[in-house]
Amino acid sequence: MDNLEIDYKKAAQQLRSGEALFGKDGALAPLLERILNSALEGEMDAHLSEEER
Repeated sequence: MDNLEIDYKKAAQQLRSGEALFGKDGALAPLLERILNSALEGEMDAHLSEEER
């Protein structure tokens, strides 16, 4: 599994078993990481395009 894939079956299993949602091994950690990385990448792209003007 690469950085862009999220194991939804594992996350669903963790949710059903009552494990933590967030934190290092939380069920939603991979999804949150992907969202944050995408947001930061968008900010960097916008910042760099403003510098080029």
